[in-house]
Amino acid sequence: MKIFVTICLLLFSAVLLAQKQTYKTNITKNFPVSTTTTLFIENFNGDIEFELWNQNQVEASVTFEVNTPKAEKAKQFLQAFTLNAYADSNSVKFISLVNRDFLDKSFKNGRSDFKIHYHIKIPVYLNLNIKNKYGDIILAETSGAIYIKLKYGKCTINHITTDESKPIPQIDLAYASFYVQKANWLTINADYSVVKVNKVLGMTLQSNYSDVVVDDIYSLKITSNYDRIELKNISKFYSNLNYSHVNIGFLKLELQATAKYSPIYIKDLYEEFTTLSCDLKYSDFTAKINAQACFNINSEVQYGKNNLPRRSNVDNIITPTSMKTTGTVGCIKGATSQVNIVAKYGDVNFIE
Repeated sequence: MKIFVTICLLLFSAVLLAQKQTYKTNITKNFPVSTTTTLFIENFNGDIEFELWNQNQVEASVTFEVNTPKAEKAKQFLQAFTLNAYADSNSVKFISLVNRDFLDKSFKNGRSDFKIHYHIKIPVYLNLNIKNKYGDIILAETSGAIYIKLKYGKCTINHITTDESKPIPQIDLAYASFYVQKANWLTINADYSVVKVNKVLGMTLQSNYSDVVVDDIYSLKITSNYDRIELKNISKFYSNLNYSHVNIGFLKLELQATAKYSPIYIKDLYEEFTTLSCDLKYSDFTAKINAQACFNINSEVQYGKNNLPRRSNVDNIITPTSMKTTGTVGCIKGATSQVNIVAKYGDVNFIE
């Protein structure tokens, strides 16, 4: 029994000794800035958090953090980290650097790890060029020109109020998430990522293997591959779709789509929309319309069906493999809305 207790105590002591302890060092830098200044940050393995203030300067507090069971080497490990900070008339730059000669194998096998965290105080107007990998970016608001490149992390921004006097904000994502409450214009490249936008005036999106959710948008131009796209309220939608899936809650004005293996579903098509123009292959198109809908239609469906409401005044040319339809839906004459659809190996459905 005594031997058993002794062994347990030794094992418990070994576990305690093997537990990671946290060791930190901090650097703070200040630089003056103006409306023409761009802040550049290059970081990895840590978060970048911004705080707004009313001073015409940027203050960066950078924390280097080591988590290791090797207390005797903690001081050596911390010597691996430096901050390259410098400024000129138009820019301020912070670059995280690691000299791996000061680290050992425990950082490769997972027994030890490190983090580099930034807490940045900036004026709201400051232009931003931020690159981060394996970490998050948190920002309340910006009115400056911004470029963000994020890999393996989450970017959260409340308001992007950049106006037409500056370049359109650009966001590049890989295996990352991007959340924004409100913006004017955005350009986003997303690979294996999540994009969620509450309200935006216009957005250009290049996406692959991603989830895209937009609550309220006026105009979206998208090139999409293997995505899931949900648009709750949109006026204009321009798309090139491959192996994607599109759900639209309410479409007000215009849709132009080239789609391959990409079904498109519109829950509510506004009765005064302007144009729908689709070139579809292996892709179903479905739009729900109300009793006030009235539009001209010119469609050709091969190896599929063209389903229209009863109150349609159309001419059909039917062959064993195709159907050409011209006429009006919802009225006899006076239609100003136009539908042009070419579909192959897919169904076209307008449902009341």
